[in-house]
Amino acid sequence: MMKRTIRARPVLLASALLLCAPLVARAQTKPATAGFNLFSVEQDIEIGRQSAVEAERQLPMLKNGNVDRYLNKIITKLAAQAPGARYPMRSRP
Repeated sequence: MMKRTIRARPVLLASALLLCAPLVARAQTKPATAGFNLFSVEQDIEIGRQSAVEAERQLPMLKNGNVDRYLNKIITKLAAQAPGARYPMRSRP
């Protein structure tokens, strides 16, 4: 019984994010403008890499290939539409 509860949480979270995404997209009435950033793209990438390593060390990670593939598809589609610099994306194997 406990395993079902633990496994259900990530699925519920992913479902909630997917259900809210269209609402957020509709709520945005004007295009986003570029913000102020003191870091170069290379520095942003390195900070992101270090942050990912730290997060994976400190936080429990869901290891579910189906969820990973599903979320990676969504993230890839969103990233393709994002304005500005292109950042590399690394998914877990």
